Amino acid sequence: MNNRTVKDIIEIKAQKRNDEEIKILIVEDNPDHALLARAALEKQTSWSVDVADSVESAVKLMKNENYRVVLTDYRLPDGDGIDLINFNECCPFVVMTSQGNEKIAVRALQKGAYNYVVKDKLFYELLPSVISKAIEKYDADQELLRLRSELEKENKRLAKANQKLRSLDEMKSNLISTVSHELRTPLTIIQSQTSLVFDEITGPINEGQHECLKSVLRNCTRLGALIDDLLNTSKLESGKMKLECSKINIKELLLELINDFKPKFQTKSQELYLKAPDNILPVLADKEKIIQVLTNLVGNAFKFTPEGGYVTIEVKQESDYVIVEVKDSGIGISEEDQKIIFEKFSQVKKEPGAGAKGTGLGLSIAKEIVELHAGDIWVKSQSGKGSTFSFSLHIYSSMAKFYVQLAENIKKAKRNGVTITLILMRIKYRNNNISYNETGIIRSISGLLEENIEKQMHRSSDKMLQYPQKDTFAILLESDEQGAMGYINRLRKSFSQELLDNMTVGYGITTWSDNLNPVQWVKDAENRMTVLKPEGVNIDKEIPSGEQENACSRR
Repeated sequence: MNNRTVKDIIEIKAQKRNDEEIKILIVEDNPDHALLARAALEKQTSWSVDVADSVESAVKLMKNENYRVVLTDYRLPDGDGIDLINFNECCPFVVMTSQGNEKIAVRALQKGAYNYVVKDKLFYELLPSVISKAIEKYDADQELLRLRSELEKENKRLAKANQKLRSLDEMKSNLISTVSHELRTPLTIIQSQTSLVFDEITGPINEGQHECLKSVLRNCTRLGALIDDLLNTSKLESGKMKLECSKINIKELLLELINDFKPKFQTKSQELYLKAPDNILPVLADKEKIIQVLTNLVGNAFKFTPEGGYVTIEVKQESDYVIVEVKDSGIGISEEDQKIIFEKFSQVKKEPGAGAKGTGLGLSIAKEIVELHAGDIWVKSQSGKGSTFSFSLHIYSSMAKFYVQLAENIKKAKRNGVTITLILMRIKYRNNNISYNETGIIRSISGLLEENIEKQMHRSSDKMLQYPQKDTFAILLESDEQGAMGYINRLRKSFSQELLDNMTVGYGITTWSDNLNPVQWVKDAENRMTVLKPEGVNIDKEIPSGEQENACSRR
């Protein structure tokens, strides 16, 4: 489809109408009325009019002619003018009557008439305008139907293409995983057997043999790292990489990492520094995965920093985050390369001898791992002036755990190509928040509400997440905002009087998009909080400032 709008198309068609003959059928049993209507319409130079005085004669004419519009009286000698609409759905109908009657007007419009007009004093003067507008509206409707049909076909084609791409992507991931595992076993055997010879366990070797075996082991290590990158990419793409988060002292972790890296840095006379305050708060993280991220960032800094250079790891605390920065004095990265550096298989332009070429997967893996932690990763660099790679982790808290849950669900939705919407429901309890059922067993109002929330979920993928505040429920739906509003309406209808008497409910709905991270997503839902009214009351009304504080108190 081209870039013309529906309005443009309608204007073009309106211009064509001015140049082409337009045939109109008047169905009117009163010859005087028919004559006056015909005279009013034929003032338009390109319009020609036929007249029929009954339903039967009108049907005969419609079978032989293609009329652009039919103007029919409501009462005819042999039937109802509205019934003519059933005989021809290929042009607009305008119904006229000598007396205004709302019931007739409603019936005419419900049957498909484009307009309903009363034969008053202004009728014949306004008739050409009424006919023009009916044709214009009909053309607009037909154009919209055509575009909608094209859009549906295109959506089906795209859905089919996307499904094929997902299948191919899954096949690729399975192939990578299989090949990587198949390579891992023989590589491990080669490495272990070579080590036995290198360490002279099987017998003495000369200096030349020693150097050859050293090269073999070095390349085995490099090949092992490449296989690890492929396996990790496969796990991330398939959703098989799961985090095992706990409370982590980031400074202690970095000290261990620096000790591991120091011998390597000494081979190039480089310095590796750590700047971290003693009172830095613990973070919520999977230790092994964050070591993997840091190993990649520090390893890259080592590779792309010349001999005698330095690398500094700095830790900062900002609001609810801990920021880790890896800064080097290396060759830097161009603005062009910075745009793609976190993409899979991207390779930055390097100076000769600036470091061994890898798979281009390390930074994309680091990005995926950080985002699974509901954090962000970014780079600042200038060519020739070094680079600073930074990433954020949440300070350990129950809210951080919730953000990580959201991040996992975001990744899953992106993999499956589905839309997900978050609903936050905040409860203000009134009276007692307990009640008694028929057998006298105590039930909590919170428990009743939770039961209602789960009953109204339609898809197996819909879920309720553990939210840190006891007065808040977090609901994740596989739908857009319109579908989420349908869920809210179903939920509202399910509320018993007991629930309504004991609580005030606020809700906020927001659909995830690429420009939102988990924290922003939750804030967006918070900012959209609205009072959930009982059925029959407008639920789209914003919470008044005074009521908002009581009904949906913020953290």
